[in-house]
Amino acid sequence: MIRHGLADPCDIGGEFLRWELATAVAGAIVALVGVVNVPIIYFSVKWWNTLHQGASVSLTKAPSMATTMLWGMLLMALAFWMYSIAMSLYRVRAIILEREHHAGWVAELPEMQR
Repeated sequence: MIRHGLADPCDIGGEFLRWELATAVAGAIVALVGVVNVPIIYFSVKWWNTLHQGASVSLTKAPSMATTMLWGMLLMALAFWMYSIAMSLYRVRAIILEREHHAGWVAELPEMQR
């Protein structure tokens, strides 16, 4: 853990700016690595295609995987999307309740009656 003391509490703005610049630089480095890495991955799959399985599910032809595995995969994909949407809506609800905590309608909710 790194501790950095401030001589004056007003210096906190400068620290925010410093961290903002540091995260921007880190993000730029990650983006540059990604730009270089994506073509390497793409061409490695093309060059060594014997090591990689072909597409099991396609929009233009019949699936090459077992029917039970296909149904399981589709069911889990649907369950994942439903869970993601439910958690997003739950988070939006929490944000709204947090923002409107002084409103009368929030105080009337059953879970706020504690």
